[in-house]
Amino acid sequence: MKNFSILSFLVLLFIQKVMGQGFYYENISTPDKSIDFLYGFYTSTIEGIERKDGSVYSVAQIALINKSKEDFKWNDYKVYVLLKNGDLFYNYKTEAKDENSDYACIFNLKSGATVKKWVCFEKKFSEKDIDKVWLSFSDYKFFKLIYSDK
Repeated sequence: MKNFSILSFLVLLFIQKVMGQGFYYENISTPDKSIDFLYGFYTSTIEGIERKDGSVYSVAQIALINKSKEDFKWNDYKVYVLLKNGDLFYNYKTEAKDENSDYACIFNLKSGATVKKWVCFEKKFSEKDIDKVWLSFSDYKFFKLIYSDK
């Protein structure tokens, strides 16, 4: 299992090198490994998008590698971003209904699978604005993500 964790981290490093920038990540697992996945938030993919009405939102790509022997139900978990100016916010739930959509907030992650999705924020920001990032499973369970630029 340790080799699989190392391999998963190496896969994330490879993806980061291909994308050319830093990312935030964390390995999240329960003691019995019924939940065991690697999560990455790619700050190099952040892009501000202007709507027809002139309002702006940002998107960023996430990646998940399910290392568990069980499928995992991703249920609109939130990415919290703290900017250097003190602004704290999280991604919103999109209208995507198809779990295969790149913007789906609720989907099933098969055992051993890797998936990339986009998360949306009702705020314009860039990679250089970020101070810290967390992944939240609920109002009471937060995982501080580790930054890597290597």
